[in-house]
Amino acid sequence: MDNSNILEKIKNINIIISQIMKYGQIEYLNVFDESGSITLKYSKCDLHNLIYKKKQLKKELENSSNILTVVANKK
Repeated sequence: MDNSNILEKIKNINIIISQIMKYGQIEYLNVFDESGSITLKYSKCDLHNLIYKKKQLKKELENSSNILTVVANKK
């Protein structure tokens, strides 16, 4: 997964979290992927999983940045 894809996923998670916190109810989000449009439902009970997923994506982003730095320093 490239960094721009990771950043986009983190941005989407932030939007979902802010909407849940703002409205305190189930939010419907249309997501487009290879198979077309999917409607996802989120509620306050999903906050823990969303925050965990965001942390994992940030770790992945940090790890990929470190790898790029190491490779760049080898040249």
